This record gives sequence, C-alpha cells and structure tokens, in this order.
Amino acid sequence: MTHDITPRSLLRSMCRFVLVVSFLQQGCTNTKTSTRQARVRPLRMQQPPPLPRMCSGRPKGKRLLLIFASRWCTHCHTLMEQLTRAPKKLRQYSLTPVLMWTDTKHCLGARMAGAHYPRWPFGRPTSLQQQQWGVVATPVIYLVEDKTPTLRIDGAIDISTLFHVIQRTSPR
Repeated sequence: MTHDITPRSLLRSMCRFVLVVSFLQQGCTNTKTSTRQARVRPLRMQQPPPLPRMCSGRPKGKRLLLIFASRWCTHCHTLMEQLTRAPKKLRQYSLTPVLMWTDTKHCLGARMAGAHYPRWPFGRPTSLQQQQWGVVATPVIYLVEDKTPTLRIDGAIDISTLFHVIQRTSPR
C-alpha cells in the first residue's frame, strides 16, 4: 500500500506537527503562556484569596513558595528537583516550598504525587481555589509573604532565575 503525498496531506501533517510542538512549548495544561520564558508579575492584591486546602498540615514560615503543579508536568518536576537540591538557598531566603497538586482529586493522590518531596507541605486545591488563584496552567509559582501574594511566575523557570527574581523583587 502506497500513499501519495499531496499538498493537502503535507499541509495536514505540518499542522499536526505545529500543534504538537506548540503544546509542548505551552506547558502542561491548557494555557496561552509560553514556557520558553517565564512570565513574572509583581502583585498588589487588596483582598488576597485564602490559602488553598492543605493535606499535610499548615506550612511553617512567613514566606511561602506556593507551587501549583501537576503530575505529568516535566517543568514542575524539574523545578522541584532543583529546589530539593538547594536547601541552603531556601533557608537563605527564608522560603518554605508548598506543593499544590492541581490534577488529583483527593489528598491521597496529592500524597502519592508528592512522594519524592516528603519534607514539603502539600495540598490539593479545589477548582474554585485554582480559579481564585488564577491557575490555568502549570507551573504557576506564587511568593506569599505574611499571607499576601507578592509575586507570580507563570511557566517554566530555572532555580537560579527564580532566586534572582525573588531577590530583586523582595526587600529581604
């Protein structure tokens, strides 16, 4: 069986290729944010949303690094692996990473998803909480200081850039 390559079939194949590449470039869920370069926004919220539901108790510390992630997101796992190898930097900036698994239905699923990061508090935000925090794609990272979000990062970011951004935008 042979297939003739017609201009129409060639165009269809090219469109599929572009869709796959754009999906890989955009991140792990439906989003318009490109992960080639992270989008960083300082925040000034009058009424911040409540912290999402926690599965492992309340996080300790006044500075939280709230990471909304999904299990299949390679950018999320890369960032979290880099953070696990940088405990001194986390202490230097007084940061407590808090994982929010957006793709699990129960705390048990969140516990299984975060099995590689056992020291960190984790939670399972509801869809309403994800909407309140503006999470459409993963990864989304918030710097929360004294229960108030001060910085939002959308998309893939490496750890050195993350700490550089936190240092430049934070008075500490």
